[in-house]
Amino acid sequence: GAAFHSEIENLPEMYEGRQASLFGAFEDVKKEHGMEDASMMVALSKLKGIMVEMMLPGILRWLRKLRPSAVVYCPIMNQEAAISAKVLGIPSVAVLTTAGPGSLVKAIDGLFRSEGLEPKDVMRMRETYAPLRESIERLNAKYGSLFSLKAFYEPLGKLEAVIQSTLTLVTTCEALQDPMTPELAQAYK
Repeated sequence: GAAFHSEIENLPEMYEGRQASLFGAFEDVKKEHGMEDASMMVALSKLKGIMVEMMLPGILRWLRKLRPSAVVYCPIMNQEAAISAKVLGIPSVAVLTTAGPGSLVKAIDGLFRSEGLEPKDVMRMRETYAPLRESIERLNAKYGSLFSLKAFYEPLGKLEAVIQSTLTLVTTCEALQDPMTPELAQAYK
């Protein structure tokens, strides 16, 4: 049978002293980093890796306790699940419910452009944001070279959580999927 497991209770490093929801906690982390007024894409590009660092200890504890046979996750929203499974040696299945691995290129580019940004601007922000660089250095030192400043942005739309999965299920057929750029196709080989 199924059992409910509270993310809030299992990830105290992420939620303690913050709002008890992912989006609420994200707003609190933005404030902690002086980004209250930052746009969504600017804040996400700088803080997602930092938030993954906050989530990993709790997810790893929870998975060790649960001892699952496999981890199934959304590769767009749950990079931390892919990393946790890889660290613990648990088979993982990414379920990509968009129009294929090329679908994020247009979506993310559109979100950037709606905020007046180009992908290269976002990469520059990531490279120059010291807390993110330091977080990635700590994560790589602790868990191995699973993290990169360029992840998701070079090439645009590359999902590390797809690359790190044991298996990826894509819920569209080849004829209906969005095309991949040559760079993205190469990254997935």
